[in-house]
Amino acid sequence: RQMCIRDSIYSSRIYNVNRKKEVKLIFVENVITVNYFKFYSEGNGGILNELLTIELYYPNIEGDVQDMIFRYLSNGIQVGGINSISLPKPRVLMQTFVLPVITKDLLLTRTLQGITNKHMVLLTSENKLMAMPAVVFSAKRPTENPNRDGVEFEDASFIPYDAVVRIRHTFILNHNLELSGISKILSLPQEFESTTLMVASGIDLFVSHFAPETVPSL
Repeated sequence: RQMCIRDSIYSSRIYNVNRKKEVKLIFVENVITVNYFKFYSEGNGGILNELLTIELYYPNIEGDVQDMIFRYLSNGIQVGGINSISLPKPRVLMQTFVLPVITKDLLLTRTLQGITNKHMVLLTSENKLMAMPAVVFSAKRPTENPNRDGVEFEDASFIPYDAVVRIRHTFILNHNLELSGISKILSLPQEFESTTLMVASGIDLFVSHFAPETVPSL
C-alpha cells in the first residue's frame, strides 16, 4: 500500500511511503503517525512493529504572529499578504520507532478545547491500554545527525532519540486489571479541558477518566 501526502493547492507530492501490509494512520494538526509491521530477512528474519511519525513545519515567516492574528480578525481574510498559495512547501521531519508490543488499535487523546498535550493510546494484543506522552513518539527528539533533514526543528528539551520505545509501568491505564476481547478504543472529551474519558469495548467494557497532564514526566 502507498501513502502519499500532497499539497492541496498545487497537488505536488510532499512525502510518500510504500508498505506491503495494512497500516494504521492518524492525522491530527501537523502530525501524522503511521503504525505498520515490517518484515526483515537479516539473520533468521522476523517482524518489527514500527511507528512512523511525520511532522510538517513551515519555515519561519517574517512578521509578528499576534499582529497577523489581530489584522485577520479586524480585516477578514487580509492577513498581511500571507495565504495558502504564497506559503512555501512545508518541511518534513520524520522519525521511526520500534514498538516492543503488538498493537491492535491506536488513537490520540481528545480534550474539550484541544489544548492539553495529546497522548497516544495503544491497544495491545494482550488487551492492555498504554498511554504514551507525545515526547516519546515525537519526530523532534534530538539525534546525533547534524545533516538530518529538518534538524532545525529538533527540540533539545526532549529526551534523545532511541529507536526502541521504552514501555513504562506508568503508561498502562488498566494497571493489573485483565481485559478480554477488546476490539475498539475511544477517547471522549469531558467538561474539564485537562481530562478525557477512555473507553475500551469488546467482550469486556473498560471506562476510565484520564488526565494526560498528570502523567509523570520522563
